[in-house]
Order: sequence, then C-alpha cells, then structure tokens
Amino acid sequence: MNNSNYTNLKYDKPEMYVKFEIMLKEIDEKYRTTLINFVKYHLIMFAMAKIMEMTKEKQNQITLYLFNAILC
Repeated sequence: MNNSNYTNLKYDKPEMYVKFEIMLKEIDEKYRTTLINFVKYHLIMFAMAKIMEMTKEKQNQITLYLFNAILC
C-alpha cells in the first residue's frame, strides 16, 4: 500500500511499518519465520482492490479512518 502508484498517501511510513509489524506479530505467530500468504486473507485483498479503485480523496479518507481505528 505504501509504495503503490495508485495511492498518494502522505504519512510517516517508518512509524506505520513499526505499528503494522507489531500487529502482525500479535495476530500471526508464524509471521517472524515465514512469508505471508495473502491468499488466506480474502478481506485484505478485497479491501486493497476497492481502495485502489477509489479517488485520491476517498483513499485518504479511508486510510485515515483505518489508522485511527487501529490506534484506538
């Protein structure tokens, strides 16, 4: 999501990488030792496809909503 040509999001990438890594370690114990197969995560793939279809303004709104929901 961070390096996609379809999104023009502006936020602190290193900080978000750290937060996502902490969350993944809590969710999936195998995260540290294996590659993640996103085929298992249908909702994530669906959400990313929908976000890529949106306008830049909608993408920013959705992303900020998701980050705020994660932090709460």
